[in-house]
Amino acid sequence: KVRLEPAVSVHTDSRWSAGLYASTSLGGGELSAAIGYSDFGGTTGAGGAEDQWSASASYLFSQGTSITLGYGERDAGTGTPDPDSYYAKLGHQWGSHAVSIHYGEYDEVTGTAGDDMTMWGLGWVYTMRNDIELYAGYNNFDLDRTGANFEDLDIVVVGSRIKF
Repeated sequence: KVRLEPAVSVHTDSRWSAGLYASTSLGGGELSAAIGYSDFGGTTGAGGAEDQWSASASYLFSQGTSITLGYGERDAGTGTPDPDSYYAKLGHQWGSHAVSIHYGEYDEVTGTAGDDMTMWGLGWVYTMRNDIELYAGYNNFDLDRTGANFEDLDIVVVGSRIKF
C-alpha cells in the first residue's frame, strides 16, 4: 500500500508551490520519497531564485541500515549561475542507538560562479524513551572560490530533544 500526501500552496503575485510525499513498504523495508517545486512568479524569491525544485528518497532496510539521496536545483534568473545540490546519507540503527555519515556537494552555492561547497559529517542519536533523545554530530564545510582561500568550517553539536 502506497501512502501519498500532496500539498499545494498559492501565494500573492502569481507565486505557488507544490509537493508530493510518498511512502510504502518494499522488499521488507520502508521506502519514502518527496518532490517539491516552487514558482516565484517571474520575480526573485528565495536566494534570488525564479523557481526551484528538489527531490529526495530514503530506504530503511529491515535490519536497521538506511540510505538517503537528495537533489535540488534553482533557476536563479538571468545572468546569475543556477545552483544545484547533491546529498547522500548512510545510517544504521540498533536498539536505542543510531549513527550516520553524510556527504553533500553544492555548486554555485552563493549564486556566484565558481562558489562550490562540499560538506560531510557524522551523527549519533541515543533514544532514552520515545520522547527523549540525546544527540551529537560533527560537520565539515569546505567552500572553494576562484581567487580566494577559505579555511574549512568545522561544527560540533551536542544536545537533546524532548518531544511533547
